[in-house]
Amino acid sequence: MNPVTPQAAPLGDPMPDSESVERLETKHRLNCARQWLEEEATERAATAAIIFNIKPSSIRMRQLRLRHLQRNSRGTFNQDGGNNLILTTAQEEAVFRFCSGQLEMGLGATPSVIYAAICYLRQQEKLNPPSLVWFRQWLNKHSSLHTIKAKPIAHVRLTTHSEEDLKTFFVEYQNALSKYGI
Repeated sequence: MNPVTPQAAPLGDPMPDSESVERLETKHRLNCARQWLEEEATERAATAAIIFNIKPSSIRMRQLRLRHLQRNSRGTFNQDGGNNLILTTAQEEAVFRFCSGQLEMGLGATPSVIYAAICYLRQQEKLNPPSLVWFRQWLNKHSSLHTIKAKPIAHVRLTTHSEEDLKTFFVEYQNALSKYGI
């Protein structure tokens, strides 16, 4: 009779110790309890804890972590913060292109126009608009978007050129062109 000797595990595949096996079993029971709670929407975590032999606090903590992951609208979760992103990088680029397009047309994008554009982007995703405080901080953070306080045109300057004055000017201009054969 050959004595039974324990075989050594290969170097690349260490034998799991009892603690890690127990941890894996608990994790499996926890996942089963979570799935069961999703299927049985009327049941409570305490009931699942009894059925799957897990602490109720473990199930509640797992549910809380999943809610945090779902709360992030971008599908990722950063444990160091920054999960409440209002705009994606593509949306920010679209806002910058919109502002430069407005500038090229000679209109310039006022802060209220930019805020309305951001609200429109959020509305397309069926999300709430950002707060004005967030918008001011976002605007200050992006130094490429700066605001200029323009002075309003004086009323006297506005009234110096009426539609009738312009028509008279162009009639006289046409007369001068035809008089001199230009």
